Amino acid sequence: MSWLNKISELAERYAANAAQGGETTHEDFQRVAQSAPQDVVSNGIAHMFRSDETPAFADMVSSIFGQSNQTQKAGLLSELLSSLGPGVLGGLPGLGGLAGKPGGAAGSDPEVLANQLSPEQVQQIAAHAQVHDPSIIDRVSRFSAEHPGVLKAVGSMALGVALKHMMKRAA
Repeated sequence: MSWLNKISELAERYAANAAQGGETTHEDFQRVAQSAPQDVVSNGIAHMFRSDETPAFADMVSSIFGQSNQTQKAGLLSELLSSLGPGVLGGLPGLGGLAGKPGGAAGSDPEVLANQLSPEQVQQIAAHAQVHDPSIIDRVSRFSAEHPGVLKAVGSMALGVALKHMMKRAA
């Protein structure tokens, strides 16, 4: 049985553009994320991050960071920092003070750095990373596909965009 057969009623709703952003969108997304191949989920998340119908990538990453556990924060931060060169973090407005702290330089332990950063600072890092390395969206999407529970932070409307894209791609 294919993953689409397991969730056929959801596939019909989201492919037809119905129920986008509804009350059960997060639960629907979780069902799809558990059933669909990882690349389908990741591609849907990437579409969500790039969509004109959703908040900016950096805003959504900030929300995800704020709602994540320590391990997830460190993983997300590691993805973002991988797209920045050495010393870039200290050069961003409001983040220069981190360069002198233990664990404050780019390339240091993301676990330590995750404790030092606010969601607003991660938003700055994400915006900078996106400008300098657009493929960061794909890497954060793959990371998010491995931790779909954190995506509740982006809201129902954004998850509806991701679901609709996944269902159209699979149809």
